[in-house]
Amino acid sequence: MPASSAERVLRAHLKEVPLHRVIVRSVEADILRHIDFPRPVLDIGCGDGHFATVIFPEGADIGIDPGLKDAAEAVRRGVYRLVTGASSYALPFPDGHFSSVLSIAS
Repeated sequence: MPASSAERVLRAHLKEVPLHRVIVRSVEADILRHIDFPRPVLDIGCGDGHFATVIFPEGADIGIDPGLKDAAEAVRRGVYRLVTGASSYALPFPDGHFSSVLSIAS
């Protein structure tokens, strides 16, 4: 029997995230997977890209993160079309470029 979406989300998190964050992130992901994010989507604070792989299994558009090590890991995961080291205080994109913006605090 194939795993439900909730089981898939939980298993994906259990592989990489400490247990206390698994609970929080799994609930967030389960809520967000029901939301339609019109494209293009900007993920502010994309971190290592793990969360995006769970809520955007088909891939995401653009992720930004000021942490270059995390941004490099997000590139390695291949979930974003573009990852850049940037701050949300100075976005390297013109106003109105994105239809949806996502930012999940740690």
